[in-house]
Amino acid sequence: MPKKKVLIVEDKANYSFVWCKKLKDQFEIVLAESIKEAEHIFKKDSSFDLIVMDCCVPGDVPNTMDLVKMIRKTYHGPILANSSLDDYIDILIMAGADHRSDKHSVPGKVITILGL
Repeated sequence: MPKKKVLIVEDKANYSFVWCKKLKDQFEIVLAESIKEAEHIFKKDSSFDLIVMDCCVPGDVPNTMDLVKMIRKTYHGPILANSSLDDYIDILIMAGADHRSDKHSVPGKVITILGL
């Protein structure tokens, strides 16, 4: 059985490194470190079982709302919004994300959402 595929949109390498290390044995991980890279990856292949979306890519101001809205036009799978701030997560939920997580809980949430 093929591994479930997860797109992680995260610009901070310290988080993405830890998440990928914890998840790579169970999932096929595709990492995007910018909004443009995420758009390119998604347009090329949208067959993800889960998308993990940082609220601020790059920086510290929410800026991925339009990316979530664009993805939602064709993608009906789960999107996990993550941030260190609950208010930022709320912004992504309003844009179309389904689930929420703080930065440290992402690997566990991915496993829970995908039922492993």
